[in-house]
Amino acid sequence: RSHATDKLYSMHIDALTTRLRELVLERQALRECGATADEIEANRLEIIRVQWQLSYALAELQTHELDRAA
Repeated sequence: RSHATDKLYSMHIDALTTRLRELVLERQALRECGATADEIEANRLEIIRVQWQLSYALAELQTHELDRAA
C-alpha cells in the first residue's frame, strides 16, 4: 500500500473517531432527557459497531505501517 492509502485510513479513522464522539454525546443527552431503554440500547449498539470499525481500521493501518517498515 502507498502513502495515499495511509492517508485514506487516517481520514477514515478521523471520521470514525468523530462519529464515536457524537454517539457518546448523544448517549449523555438521551440519559439526561429520560429516553427509553430501547433508545439507549440502540445508541449503545451503534457505539459498539463504531468502536469495532475503529479498532479494525487502526489495526489495518498499523499492519500497513509495519509492512512498509520491513
